[in-house]
Amino acid sequence: MSRTLNARRCVAIPLALLLATVVAGGLEAAVTRQLVQQDPTITNSWAIDDAGTTVFAAATGDPVGANPLNAFQVFAFDSTTGAAQQLTSFTGGEIRDLTVSDDGLLLAFVSDGDPLLLNGDRSYELFSMNADGSNLAQLTQHAIAPGVAEAVLAGSGNRIVFTATEDPTFVDTGLFLIDPDGSNLDPVATGPGSDPWRVRISDDGLRLMFHSYGDMTGGNADGSLEIFVEDADGSDLRRLTDTSTGAWIGDFSGNGGTVAFVATDNLTGGNPSQNAQIFAVEWDGTGLRQVTNFPTFVVPAPSLRDDGGLLVYDAEDILWEIGTDGTGQRQLEGAFQLQGPSVSGNGKTVAYMTFQGLKVRDDIQSGPRPLTWENWLDSKTPDISSDGNTVIFGSTFPTYVNRDLFRVNRDGSDLEQVTTFLTSVESYALSGDGSFLIATARSSPDGQTSTNSSQIYRLELASGNTTALSNFTSYVDGIQEVDVSTDGSRLTFVPVPLLLQDTELFCMNTDGSGMTSLIVTPGDIRDARIDGSGTWLTFAGRDDLLPGQNPEFGWEVFRMRCDGTGLTQISSGPEVAWEPDISDDGLRVAYVSQQDPLGTNPGHLRNVFLYEVDTATTRQLSFVAPGETAWQARISGDGSTVYFTARTALFEETGELELYRVSATGGPIRRSNARPGEVREFATDHSGDRVVFLGRGDFTNENPDLEWDYWISDWSEPATLSVSGPAPTALDWPHEPQVIRYDAIRGDLAGLTSGSIGDVICLRNDSAVTGTVGFEDTEDPFASQAFFYLFRGSSGVNAGPGSYGQASDGSQRVPSGGDCSP
Repeated sequence: MSRTLNARRCVAIPLALLLATVVAGGLEAAVTRQLVQQDPTITNSWAIDDAGTTVFAAATGDPVGANPLNAFQVFAFDSTTGAAQQLTSFTGGEIRDLTVSDDGLLLAFVSDGDPLLLNGDRSYELFSMNADGSNLAQLTQHAIAPGVAEAVLAGSGNRIVFTATEDPTFVDTGLFLIDPDGSNLDPVATGPGSDPWRVRISDDGLRLMFHSYGDMTGGNADGSLEIFVEDADGSDLRRLTDTSTGAWIGDFSGNGGTVAFVATDNLTGGNPSQNAQIFAVEWDGTGLRQVTNFPTFVVPAPSLRDDGGLLVYDAEDILWEIGTDGTGQRQLEGAFQLQGPSVSGNGKTVAYMTFQGLKVRDDIQSGPRPLTWENWLDSKTPDISSDGNTVIFGSTFPTYVNRDLFRVNRDGSDLEQVTTFLTSVESYALSGDGSFLIATARSSPDGQTSTNSSQIYRLELASGNTTALSNFTSYVDGIQEVDVSTDGSRLTFVPVPLLLQDTELFCMNTDGSGMTSLIVTPGDIRDARIDGSGTWLTFAGRDDLLPGQNPEFGWEVFRMRCDGTGLTQISSGPEVAWEPDISDDGLRVAYVSQQDPLGTNPGHLRNVFLYEVDTATTRQLSFVAPGETAWQARISGDGSTVYFTARTALFEETGELELYRVSATGGPIRRSNARPGEVREFATDHSGDRVVFLGRGDFTNENPDLEWDYWISDWSEPATLSVSGPAPTALDWPHEPQVIRYDAIRGDLAGLTSGSIGDVICLRNDSAVTGTVGFEDTEDPFASQAFFYLFRGSSGVNAGPGSYGQASDGSQRVPSGGDCSP
């Protein structure tokens, strides 16, 4: 990464500019930015007080006009009137695991936000606050993300139980108790291998419940998911359930006397068909009984009243209540995608989620009362022009009805909707010059015609003119894959056949002529991609297309001409090989496989490979660890760069499917999506310098709702540092695709030597934010003195703290004192 060395006072400017040209650490300079801002309304978690008078929710949206960014906030809703009050003013970060004390006066939740400027690395931490929004406090501080996994506040408000992926006390037990003011942090012994989750705590804070696959107390050697209970001081740890297939979705009554859970075992003789049923058992292990008797398989989720005598549950979009003795069952509500009921301690009010949003009902009102409204996004694959200047994508925003196509420039400007389909677009691709797109749908892009079968359309982006290229009557299940050659002459597609019909692979001209069926097979064909001139294509298939080369009929990667000749099987082996892509000259094919063609993948892990046509050789480009996976390879048009997604701890354990970049000839792998988040689909330009991706998260601190959106990483644009001016001096720089966290320092030009940048002041340490707002430099240089500023980025804890760059003699810029901690 290049690092700009900025100085104040004109005497230092020439030196500063000289040093600013140095490239640091062998890492390429690059910038990641958000292309568009879609703002769906999402409710993440909710809780209800004992009296049922107030429902608290962690949600995006702006019900009271105080959340213009649509960031996650905590809201309070009057359960009788539905009136809302915004309690927080977060500018970013998720809020989840929201819980409330019985009296409705205290809240606890988990967030990766930084409202108090104490969470610069944006790890998930535990927060508490009063129910009127006052006295917000961050209770934990983790050095390594993700941090706190889940948390629950006791009904009395005296204790919070939480689990953490990194132990804040470095005892590494995983389960902890803490007071709401942050005092009395205590690890709770659960035994080795417990990995507790879905924790619960009694109202008095003295009893704990959690789920685990472990065998801490003996008798769970099969590793089934069971419910364990113990006293809050860590004593009397017991396995409460004993099943063969697991006990899940458990809840704990407020008085600590009753546990409800779901299991498929025939635990009491009343479930011979072994459907999922709700069972109840007392804290001491007595009184096991079957509460429900579903004749078919459903997945209920129970919520217990404080006294343990009644529970509310959802099953197949219906809300029910029933006594824990199995009597008194009655239907309360029915709604599409009804889930997650939370019953008040007195059992009179229940809050639950539906497709339309969070709702509440009590035993008096005649029907449900809406509290929040959900707008669900359905976003789809981005594509990018060969020069990297134009991006298209499919989304249901802003109507949340049909998925239409949008175009935007690479800098995020000139966003426009380019189709008005009557039905959702299925598949699409952009021509190399960005002048037209090919789309498939059951209606035309201009919304003028519709058919029962999916069709292929060409849309000129400048004029909006639409041409139907197909007239299918039999492929009613859709055309899910289409790709266009870079020169815009040819396209390939794979129709989705009717049940029991053969799969076909087609090529055709982009004017609608020359449609050719290349392969008809009873097996499957997927991932078809075409080269730059429309001469060669690659695809994955699981048929023995070249007799004897695929006897296992497993997924293999193939290459062939668009006229149907020259079929070659590139991969071979019993394991899968798929998700290929082809360079513009047709001579390089990148793909993902679990095969071991070179002896370098003995564990048969899902890795990225590259096939060279001229030499008929294969190269392994990624090397994930056991338990990790790589997905979806994309090669740049010039064949120089391969992008792929992987769930790997190569740089740091994030648990996310992230985007990576590697040279087609092998070498170091680079992170490519800035902050951690889930990357689903992506596309690269001809040079490989620009990659656009669809991701869920807040990769650049611009997407506070954390929902699916579009970003671009530009490896041809340097990351530069700007300095605000005299004290208080703030620094600012763009996000870089390789970096998870940043350090920023200030130094004195007089301290520069050939091997050192002298003593420095650390302004921002391990920050996920690109800048020092809130941590400004409060000093100004005196006469004849000049300050300089540097920032460095780290790709993760496994990659070290990063570099401040190289001096003119090639040595690393290293402070002699005052540096930020790694």
